[in-house]
Amino acid sequence: MLREKRPCSEGGCGRPEHARGLCSAHYQRAWKRGVFSKGPRKSHVKAPPVKVCPLCGSEFRSSRATFCSRACANRAYYRSEEGRAAYRRAKANHRARLRAIASRGG
Repeated sequence: MLREKRPCSEGGCGRPEHARGLCSAHYQRAWKRGVFSKGPRKSHVKAPPVKVCPLCGSEFRSSRATFCSRACANRAYYRSEEGRAAYRRAKANHRARLRAIASRGG
């Protein structure tokens, strides 16, 4: 036999009880605010520190990134010796492919 649902315990709300004496809407609101937990919600998660991008100098928040954006990371990579060498290899490979296509008559 099903138990008849009581009304929400929140003042002025007549909707049926969902959990812990509250209707679905009031329960979700209380859960999101952390009413049911022992302490503040997600207290173990700290905001990432403010860093300064070494390339453009802008401030950003990240726990892992070194640069503020992918564009700055790419610029820094291609300015490094490793990046310049990779660019030269790619350019040589591209030229070799073009020569191979031209020699086949295509």
